[in-house]
Amino acid sequence: MSVICWPNLAIGELLDYKLDWSDDLGSDTIASSSWDLDGLTSPLDQNDDTSTTLWLRGVAAGTYNPINTVITNGGREIKAMASVRVFELDAD
Repeated sequence: MSVICWPNLAIGELLDYKLDWSDDLGSDTIASSSWDLDGLTSPLDQNDDTSTTLWLRGVAAGTYNPINTVITNGGREIKAMASVRVFELDAD
């Protein structure tokens, strides 16, 4: 399983994070995608033939490791884990 470091996310922010699976897929394509959010909040996730996108909202400070599992049209199951830090903005 590969590990990807995503940009930090502030509490209250809503950002999209994309995983490009094309190197892992070769000529195969994504049939479905699912996420284990590790305590994060996501209003939306999407996928196309070669990538997945997860929208995340920062709710509580901490470091989170969501895992994306894709099933390919060729029958393979591939996983990747991301690491994202949610932080609180200073009021100053």
